[in-house]
Amino acid sequence: MEAYRDEKNIRVLEKINDLTVDLPMFVRRFANEYLVTKNKAPRTVLGYVGDIKVFFEFLEKTQGIPVMRITIDTLGSLTADDIQDYMMYLMRYNRTDPNNNKTIKETNEAPHRSAPYTAI
Repeated sequence: MEAYRDEKNIRVLEKINDLTVDLPMFVRRFANEYLVTKNKAPRTVLGYVGDIKVFFEFLEKTQGIPVMRITIDTLGSLTADDIQDYMMYLMRYNRTDPNNNKTIKETNEAPHRSAPYTAI
């Protein structure tokens, strides 16, 4: 069982590497820091890196900043309106499944419940 988990982790680490190649160096350092120093699970870090990549692609589309030119200062200069625009962007964001190139509709809406949650 451990060999299977190790093999899966290696594949996830390769995906992290593939994603961070097209991102600024500080994102690669962030991923490495979380993997090594913070001892986070590779799948957790892959999720973080994927989210960062989507956010940087949003900045490229809306502000014309090439992904590789995004800096810490760029992030520091973002406004509340920029974040609100990003939240709206996520509501209609679609991604492509790498396994079959089909579009996957992402949804970031709260799940609907038939009755409100009550603690017992």
